[in-house]
Amino acid sequence: MLRGGSLRAEVELERRIGDRLRAMYAPPEAPMIPGGGQGPMVRPWVRIALGMAAMLAIVAGVYFSGMLGPAPGGTKADAILARLERTGFEPSWACENDAEFVRYTREKFGQAFTVAPAAGVQVIGWDYCSGVLGEEAGVMLVKLGDGERVIVIVDRKSHDRPVEVEPSGGLRVHRLKVGNAVLYEVSKREAAAVIPLVNRVD
Repeated sequence: MLRGGSLRAEVELERRIGDRLRAMYAPPEAPMIPGGGQGPMVRPWVRIALGMAAMLAIVAGVYFSGMLGPAPGGTKADAILARLERTGFEPSWACENDAEFVRYTREKFGQAFTVAPAAGVQVIGWDYCSGVLGEEAGVMLVKLGDGERVIVIVDRKSHDRPVEVEPSGGLRVHRLKVGNAVLYEVSKREAAAVIPLVNRVD
């Protein structure tokens, strides 16, 4: 469901598409019919064609904007954490062992790394998100010993950009660059708990 700024953006997109189509496909003025007194006449099929073209353009615009998702940098990280918490903080997939973790990070982010074992830090799996870094950044789901749920958003260095949270939400962002990858830990803690455990694998 579209809300707030997203809804306004869609309405504005539809208005611009309609205006552009009307400008591009406006029919030429028909000659006056002597004695008619009704002004220029437009053939009915022209009006129907214009209406159908406008409707198709609007539908296509909404469809493709939904497929593309939010623009990079257009989504705050706390929205990703909130979405995961609403769905039970369940990962989409999990690596079975360190070898699989290394292989996944190398293929996905262009840089292999591991997370060293530590008391009170449990990596439970992976999800993905768009609109924060690249179109399909990885999201590492982590549970801490005190019950706090932490995410680490990971992507290739080429997709790096500032990761933001709502100032009133009480969350903090901690950054780490590891070779060709960047990692952003999002939690309530003043100091990072997960990214200090990350070890680069060459």
